[in-house]
Amino acid sequence: MKEEKQQEEQERQEETASRLRVLQAQEQIAKEKEAEKGESEKVDKAKSDMERLKKIYQVINGASAITVVGVIITFLVMNAQLILGNLMKIKFVPPLGKIEIMIIIFLDFLIIALISIIIVLIAAVLDIIDAIDVLNLVI
Repeated sequence: MKEEKQQEEQERQEETASRLRVLQAQEQIAKEKEAEKGESEKVDKAKSDMERLKKIYQVINGASAITVVGVIITFLVMNAQLILGNLMKIKFVPPLGKIEIMIIIFLDFLIIALISIIIVLIAAVLDIIDAIDVLNLVI
């Protein structure tokens, strides 16, 4: 009799232990699902933040491109990115040959020189500064 009771008690303990293991496994699975859900929410939030920043960046670029100075600065910055991207061999930048890079550098220099000359001429015409002094500095 005692042996039967002991055996029944042992079976109950084993059954309770197996139920406990099943519950622990279910809890672990639930925690993993919550962690995955939290990570997916973080990814979704990061994506929405990136989209918002992209729109802000586009508005800033559009606003700066409206002005002449913005166009010039945008042109020079884009060319600098193109040249440096090629020198650093970044795969997202379209590849250029050495001759093309030299042409871009020459065009940038030419544009900067033309802008400087135009500014000096406008200043001379408006008599903001003495035209002779300006021409002496340029020559």
